[in-house]
Amino acid sequence: KVVKLWSVKTLEGIELLDEHRERVKCVTFSRDSRLLASCSTDEKIIIWAVENGEVVHMIKGHNDSVNSVAFSPNGKLLASGSSDGTIRFWSVKTGEEILAFEGHSEPEKKVHIKAVAFSPNGKLLASGGTDGKIRIWSVVSGEEILSF
Repeated sequence: KVVKLWSVKTLEGIELLDEHRERVKCVTFSRDSRLLASCSTDEKIIIWAVENGEVVHMIKGHNDSVNSVAFSPNGKLLASGSSDGTIRFWSVKTGEEILAFEGHSEPEKKVHIKAVAFSPNGKLLASGGTDGKIRIWSVVSGEEILSF
C-alpha cells in the first residue's frame, strides 16, 4: 500500500507515498528521475513528483490489478500491463489514455500481463504474460510484431 523512497547516500527512507489502497506491484522512475510511477492491485496507476511526493496523475482505466508500468525513453508515454489482459499507453503530461489493446490472447483463457518494457528507441514495447510468451509491439499502432 505504500511506496517509500530511499536515499542512496544515507540508506534512510525519505518519503512515504501512500495513495494506493492495496498492494503495490511495480514502481519505475522516468529517465530524468523527476517522476515515479507506481501500480497496484487497486487497479490504479499513480504518477508522483519525486521532488515533493505530490500526485501528478492518479490514473484509473484497467479493470483488474495493474502489474507493470514503464516510462518511454523520451518520458512522454507510460505503458501499463494488467491482469485484465490489456496493455495501455498513457500520456505522462495529461494522464489520459492514448491507446489500449488486448495484450496476450488465448481462446477461453484470460492472460494476465505481468511485465512491460520499452525498447531504447521507444518505438517498440515488450510484454510478458501468464501465457509464457514474450510479445513485441509497435508503440505507434499497437500491432504485434513478434511473439516467442
